[in-house]
Amino acid sequence: MAHVSDIKLIRTDTTLDLSQKAEKVQEAVFFLISLQSTFIHE
Repeated sequence: MAHVSDIKLIRTDTTLDLSQKAEKVQEAVFFLISLQSTFIHE
């Protein structure tokens, strides 16, 4: 049983890492889009 919980913990950590990275990528993409839109409007 200890091995199973260890694996679950590791999997949860990697899932959290991936979701955090995805959020950062989304933020960067939105930032770039907002920059582009301000350049287009000027």
